[in-house]
Amino acid sequence: MIEEILFDMDNTLFLTNIHYDKAMIESLQFMSNYFGNKLPSLEYVLSKQREFDFEFHKKYGYGIKGRFSSSIVKTYEEISKELKISIDETVREVLSEIGEKPFDINCYNGQDLMPGVEETLDFLMQQGCKLKLYTKGTNYQYEKVEFFNLYRW
Repeated sequence: MIEEILFDMDNTLFLTNIHYDKAMIESLQFMSNYFGNKLPSLEYVLSKQREFDFEFHKKYGYGIKGRFSSSIVKTYEEISKELKISIDETVREVLSEIGEKPFDINCYNGQDLMPGVEETLDFLMQQGCKLKLYTKGTNYQYEKVEFFNLYRW
């Protein structure tokens, strides 16, 4: 009989990528409005952001708060440099705030656990399995555990 089961949290028990996608879309819209027709293609902007995000991931790790927002800001700075436009501190701040939205627990309001998660975890508990949660990240992950009431398992 299986005695212990280890679960990942993000995108296993509930969706998180959608919040990163929404922040990315918002940052693209913002940069498109800011740079206007000088902006390279959105595909180019996305590839730059992914490049910086991967660079920061290697340097700081996956679950570090600030990595995602820093990659968005760095993308803005790089495009500004390429277009020979000076960096606007207000724009940096706005983009940083957009990039931090996936880490705001309020973005999960109205969201439930993925279908079948509660029933599965209840069943495993009834079978006497010890359930353990494994996730990358810093203290903001505890907010998700509380928000989704995962302590009950």
